[in-house]
Amino acid sequence: MNAATYLARELASKRLTHSHLVTAVRAFQQAHGLLADGKPGPKTCAAMARLLAPPAADHGGSTLGLAALEVAKAEIGNGEERQNNDGPHVARYHGKKDDKLPDGNWCAAFVGYCYEQAAKKLDRKLPFKRTGGAKLLGKRAAKAGIKVAVEDIQPGDILWWDRGKRGDWKGHIEIAATAIDPATGVVHTVAGNTGRFPAKVRYRTHDLLHDDRFEGAARLPDEEATT
Repeated sequence: MNAATYLARELASKRLTHSHLVTAVRAFQQAHGLLADGKPGPKTCAAMARLLAPPAADHGGSTLGLAALEVAKAEIGNGEERQNNDGPHVARYHGKKDDKLPDGNWCAAFVGYCYEQAAKKLDRKLPFKRTGGAKLLGKRAAKAGIKVAVEDIQPGDILWWDRGKRGDWKGHIEIAATAIDPATGVVHTVAGNTGRFPAKVRYRTHDLLHDDRFEGAARLPDEEATT
């Protein structure tokens, strides 16, 4: 019996204890050249996240989008520290110095950061003005580029959702990591600020054909170098 089968059996039987999890984490760390302390810290979480990565994207809607996706993937495992919406990574996404005070919701800050860094690498001007509002950022991206139909979503596209009361300002935003599967509506993304503290940048999976809170997708244009 291999480790995966054993852990699955113990979990199903409700016999899986804290010591089992520590042992499993320690074994994973040893196998991946990490400090084997049994604690799932940022490096361990990032290594685990890479194993769960969706298929690599070798094409997409735009060069800028793919470059932003690569920036986003490099941030997997980074995110909140100390308290909710706080930490040096969150401050960096907001473009602030880390003053150890909460910087606020950061899904839009993360997407803006990834596109800003991608534009710099490509020697291009960021085609939209950054904002901390997820739905507003999605609308700005669509205005700067094109709004994409659900069935045409490609890696690097910006996706956003409605949150809270219908039609209000609250929203959430992510970067597509794969093209959508037209048969199932499934798309993989890279997202920040999802889940409970300490929220980290991670891969997510969505069924957009059955998601009534999904609002739209945008693709940023390819522009000529500025120098």
